[in-house]
Amino acid sequence: MESSRKFFPAIAVLLLLVINTEMAPAQARECETESSKFSGMCMIQANCDHICKTEGFMHGRRLQGIPSPLHVQDPMLS
Repeated sequence: MESSRKFFPAIAVLLLLVINTEMAPAQARECETESSKFSGMCMIQANCDHICKTEGFMHGRRLQGIPSPLHVQDPMLS
């Protein structure tokens, strides 16, 4: 019984180390949504950013192939 009490802390620390190395850190992603109010093409990045900010988002970005700007929102704020 006494020997098991000596090994328990070592086993617990070893188990915590194994569990800790197996878990990958989570990365927060930005939420991207197409503008629903803007009609037309967003040609300049600064304009896309301004449009998204007026619609209540953090910022916006222009992507090729998508005519309207993408609103970007931090998932922790939504």
